[in-house]
Parts: sequence; C-alpha cells; structure tokens
Amino acid sequence: MLSRNSDQVYDLIVIGAGFSGIETARFYLEAHSKCRPLIVDKYEYPGGVWSKSHVYSGFWSQTGERMVGFSDRPFELPIDAPRIHIDLFEAKYMAEYFDEYMDSHSYEGQTLKDRTMFNFSVERVQKVKDLWTVSGVQNGANFDFRSTRLTVATGAFSRPYYPIMQGRDDFKGPVIHSKEFGQSNAQSDPSIKKIIVLGASKSAADYSWVIRKSGQGPGLFLDPAVPGPYRNSIEVAHVKLFSILFPSPWGSFSWWRHVLHSTNFGKRLTRGFMSAAMSVAMKAANYRNRPGARDGFQNLEPTLEVVVVREDVSCLDNRGMVLADGSSVATDAIVLATGFLDSHTYFDTEQKIQLGLPHLKSDGSSSEAALWKKLEDAAEPTILQCYPAFADPPKDIYVAPCRSSRTAFRLYKHITPIHDHSIAFPGEPQVANAFRNGELRGIWITALFDGALKLPTEEKMRESIAYANVFSRLNAPTAGLQGEWITPAGGMRYFEALLQEVDLKSHKKSWLLDLVTPYIMSDYKGLK
Repeated sequence: MLSRNSDQVYDLIVIGAGFSGIETARFYLEAHSKCRPLIVDKYEYPGGVWSKSHVYSGFWSQTGERMVGFSDRPFELPIDAPRIHIDLFEAKYMAEYFDEYMDSHSYEGQTLKDRTMFNFSVERVQKVKDLWTVSGVQNGANFDFRSTRLTVATGAFSRPYYPIMQGRDDFKGPVIHSKEFGQSNAQSDPSIKKIIVLGASKSAADYSWVIRKSGQGPGLFLDPAVPGPYRNSIEVAHVKLFSILFPSPWGSFSWWRHVLHSTNFGKRLTRGFMSAAMSVAMKAANYRNRPGARDGFQNLEPTLEVVVVREDVSCLDNRGMVLADGSSVATDAIVLATGFLDSHTYFDTEQKIQLGLPHLKSDGSSSEAALWKKLEDAAEPTILQCYPAFADPPKDIYVAPCRSSRTAFRLYKHITPIHDHSIAFPGEPQVANAFRNGELRGIWITALFDGALKLPTEEKMRESIAYANVFSRLNAPTAGLQGEWITPAGGMRYFEALLQEVDLKSHKKSWLLDLVTPYIMSDYKGLK
C-alpha cells in the first residue's frame, strides 16, 4: 500500500485522477512496472468531471459509446442501459468505468487505486535540488511527497469560479457551482422548486436562466445526431476527410490545405460545406416547426417553466436575485454555471513564469514580453497568409479583463515547459474526446520522461509555441485567447503530431478507411 514516509522519493507524482492522470500513471507503469508512482486527487473517487463525486440524475454523456473508454479496456454499457441519440448514455456508467479501470490495472501487486491518495488537497508545489515536493492535506493531516517527475493533470475544470455577489448572507438558499451539483441535495430537496442558473447552462430543470449582459451565450444547442454512416457529430469530428476542412496549426501546410483555405474556389467549397452542415443541424433541431412554435419569435408560445433573462446581477436578497435594471427574480436555489479559474494556484508567480503557465502580464519581465511579442508578430502574417479568413474576425468581441490581463500558456505541444522536462501538464488545453487526450498524451509524456523524444532546440520550441498560440487566438478570439483552444476537428492533426514524435503508426488504416472512417478508441489499442 501507499507509503506516507516523507523521506521516500517517488519516481512520479501525478496530481489528478482523471482521464490524463490515470493514463499517464498507467503508461509509465507499463514501461516501468517496478517504479513507485503516487497519484493524488482532491475528491473521493477517480474520473475527474465524470467521477462518482460529480454525477447526478440527468447528467448524460455527449460522446458516443464507441468513442469513450481507454483502448486497453473497452467501455461497455449494460444491455438494459438507457440510450438517447443512438449511443449517448448516462454519466453514472462512465463513473463506474473509471472505478473499475483503476481496480483492474495492477503492477507488482498494487493497483492504480492502491497507489492513489483520494481526498488529498494540494496546497503547494516546489522544486528543490531537482526534486519536486508536493505538499497537501488529507483529513486534516499534512503531507509532503517528493518525486523526480511531476504530472499536473488537473485540467481546465478543477477550480470553480464563484463570483462575488453582494447580499450573499441575506439569501438563505443554497448557492451551488455546476461542478458541485452532484454533491448537493438540490434535486432531492422538496423545498427547492425554483432554481436560477446563472450562465449559459444546459440544465433542463425548472429554472430562471440569467445570462449576464457583459458575458457570453447562450450557446446553440443542437441534436447530436447526424445523417449518414456516423452515429453522432462527435464521430464526424474524428474523420480525417472532414478535419481537413478546418484550419489547424499542426502538420505541414499541404497542397490540399492550400486549396481549401487560401484559394477562392476552396473557400467557396468550405463555406458551402459549413452552410450545408448547419442547415442539416438546424433542420434536425426543428426550431420553428416543433410543437408550440409559431412564425416569428414575437408569436412564440413559451413554456412557463423556463424564463430567460439577459441582464447583469446587482446583488442577492432574501427572495433571490436582484438584477442591474432593478428587477428581481425569486428563487429557492442558485446554480452557478460561471466557469472555472486558473487551477495552478499551488505554484507561485515566479514558478508560473518559469514553467510557461498563464500569469499576469505585469508580473513578467519586459525582455521576456518583448521576446514573445517578436515571435508572435512573426507568426501572425504566416498564419493569415495560409488562412485569410482569420483576418476578418467577429466585431465587438467581449474579453473578460481577467483573461486579457494574463499571458497565454507557453508549453511545448501544450504539455511541457521549454526549460524543464521533468514536469508535464496533460490536461491543457481543452480538446474533444478526453479519453484519447489522456491516452495519447500519456504515451508522449512517458517518452518525454524517459528521454526518448527528439525535442527541437529551445529556439524552435519557442517558435512552435508562439505559432500555436497566435493561431489559437485568431481561430477563437475569446476561447483561444490563452492558447488553450484546439477545435474538435483540429484535434485530429494535433494527436497525429504527438504520435509522429513518438514514432507510433500501427493505428493507421488503408488510405480510404483512413479518410472516411472515424478514429475510435479501439484503433489505438496496442500502439507500436
């Protein structure tokens, strides 16, 4: 079992027992079965967002059955499990899968779960004399663990953002962040009949939906089903033929990418495809012809269960929420769909600068800022030449000051710092299909820690990072501002770039199947 001896030096410490953390530990143990890794996680169960700590009734997967599960242990739904849209399923089955997965992988008599400290809150991370020290608390007791290697796999959804609202003490009902909804009694408490969801949430309960005027949303929520041989839209995003229609900073700018994105014919073809895809999705959503709909929004007969309000929040009172225009919305509980904050709070500012993590621009040196500006200024014309559509972004883009005042991630391949390859961040940035992300980055990180990667020079790494960050900003001016945005289709070429660096090719299919069939998790089994 786990040793809590502070004098012991682990071979690897993994912070976070979600997709990326589990697979990094698993692949490292596959390569070094006698090594001593330690996994720590804040919650009681593995799985991150999908753990038993977070699932609740009505929480469903948005990714189909054959796109989930790690390649070495297929995800299988019970025969009687309910499904919607062909193969979408309840999140509780994903939570069970993670639990069973950690129990089923044993090395030298210890399972992955045996090697994990749950309910462990990391408070500080330091590096002293080539050793990483992770300090934290479990059940009121303090611990310090040391290791030669560190993986921070907390991802983008680990630290909920609780906005400061005046009058919080006056409101007697619960205020729950969406991440903690599964741990609350909001669904079972009979006294809670009205709920305000602050933000562009997809909750289907009875609620009043308040979207800040100064914020973003609501999102466009469409049926995930698609016509043709693919089960849902997620599978389409994993088909190479469709991925070539989307810009990407990864891979060479080949002739067909030039034709599609830089020529008038190609741009018309791409726009035509996007327009057709949107028409199919809108037709499936059936917004105007569904029961209750009327010609024109002014004649709609809305349900009384849902009220959508677009206004900023002034304060809370004993009845509910007071809005900036003076109106109020009564409620029994408030659910915050307000997003997440920087999860790397256990690193101090100097460490964040050294590691290439986002930090206040004012905290960095002027020389470092000038260097990155020079690299980014050099990358932008090249990107705009390849993708001229980026030169005409949407107007009146709102960017929250907390984002515009911070630097972007500066990690090579979105994983490791330029100067220190004893640490990796596999949970950044956001990508489609977290199973694939965890598995393929776990392979890449194992090769990194073993010194098996032929990394470019620091100068070339800087250029690569600057190019990817500028591309992210131009491609998604709000979501990609900090270099953390990879589109679902763009993820295909990103992961191909990772596999190319570790020289793994066994997943590739014949040229036709490679183009038209989706890459599902079983395709990555036994990579070599």
